[in-house]
Amino acid sequence: MKWMILVLVALFVLYIVRSKKQSTVKPPPPPSVGVSEVMLRCAQCGVYLPASESVSDATGVVYCSDEHRRLHPTG
Repeated sequence: MKWMILVLVALFVLYIVRSKKQSTVKPPPPPSVGVSEVMLRCAQCGVYLPASESVSDATGVVYCSDEHRRLHPTG
């Protein structure tokens, strides 16, 4: 009986030590995907797209496609 209590106490102490150790470990930061790019909003439909995929008119207004550039009313 004495050994059983000693084993239970030892298991309890081991459980406490492991739970404290796991709570202090911080996960590593997520890996960087690459260089971020500026997002622009289409003047016709409002969709956001990367600047490299955008189309603009002579005044600098940004669109998501040539079709939206043609459809957008100029003023």
